[in-house]
Amino acid sequence: MYDWPEIRDPTDALWRAVRDAAARRGLDLPGELDRARLPFDLWTDPALVLGQTCGLPFVTRLRGKVRLLATPCYSATGCEGPRYSSMIVVARNSGYRQLADLRGARAAYNGPHSQSGYAALRATLAPLADGQPFFAKTIETGSHRASLRALAEDLADICAVDALCWALATRHDTAITCRLRVIGQTAMTPGLPLICAISRNDSEVAAIREALAEAIAEGLDPATRTALMLDGLEILPEHDYDAISAMGDAADALDYKILH
Repeated sequence: MYDWPEIRDPTDALWRAVRDAAARRGLDLPGELDRARLPFDLWTDPALVLGQTCGLPFVTRLRGKVRLLATPCYSATGCEGPRYSSMIVVARNSGYRQLADLRGARAAYNGPHSQSGYAALRATLAPLADGQPFFAKTIETGSHRASLRALAEDLADICAVDALCWALATRHDTAITCRLRVIGQTAMTPGLPLICAISRNDSEVAAIREALAEAIAEGLDPATRTALMLDGLEILPEHDYDAISAMGDAADALDYKILH
C-alpha cells in the first residue's frame, strides 16, 4: 500500500528478507512482489500468502475472506505503534486556520473505500456538518499523491492524507509539500493490516508472522528501515479494527453519510 517508486528498492529488500525468512520455515513465497494486478483481486486471491490492505475494506469487504496477520508500526508523525491517523492538509497560502473554516471549500479524496482519505475525514467533519453538505465540491483523485497535487495546483482546497504518505511526500514530493501545510489531524485507528488468504492454516499463519518479525527486526539494514519508516510489527486482535466501523457509525448517526 506504500509502494511508492522512490522506495521501490527498499520495499523489494523487505520482500526478499521476508521470503528468505519464510523459506527457513518451510514456506515457498513468490520471488517477487506482484505489482500488476488490481489490489482487490490480490486481496481475495485464494493463494494469497501476504498482502497489505486498507483498514476500511478490511472491515467492510474482506472480513471472512482473509486472515489478519499483523499490523506494521511506522515512525512517521501521526503514527503511534500499530495505529495511525490522517493529516488534514490545505494550501500554505490559504486562509484556513481551523476545521470550521473549511465549510464551502473544495475537498479532494483518493477514493471512497479509503479509511485515511475518505472515512476518517467524514467522521472528523460530521459534528461540524450538522447533517448538511459541508463542501462546495468534492473531487476523487485516485491516490493520496494526486490529492496533494490537486491542492498544490489549486484544483482543491483540502484533503486528508495517511500520516505515512504525508511523511513520504515531505521527503519525495517537496515541490508539492512546500506549498501545503497541515491544519489538523484525524482520530487514530489501527493501521493498514497485513493479510493472507482465509485458506491458510494456523501453522502457515504462525510461520508467516515469524518470518515478518524476523525480516523487520534482523533482515533490513538501517538505511532500508529508515526509507520505509518501519519500526516493527504488532499482532492485534481482529476486533481492534471495529474502531473503524464505529467511526463510520458515529458519522452516520449524525446524518453525515457521505463526504460532501
